[in-house]
Amino acid sequence: MANDVTFKVIEELFYKVDALNSIVQQLRVVLTPEQQEEFEKNTIHAWQETENRVEGDIKETVLKTKAFAYKYSGIKSE
Repeated sequence: MANDVTFKVIEELFYKVDALNSIVQQLRVVLTPEQQEEFEKNTIHAWQETENRVEGDIKETVLKTKAFAYKYSGIKSE
């Protein structure tokens, strides 16, 4: 029973990630080059600010999340 629930939760999370990735990709297509540049600049700045404010185990989680955020938003890693 617990395995079924765990599987269902993980399955739902995969669907959500896929949906969000699709939405991000669709939004990126309609951005002008200037908007895309501003989006990337703001995103990089926000992640840098977040990294500067956390320590320890939380920083590791932030870095992993940042890597996925960059991947799905099309930003090249620094």
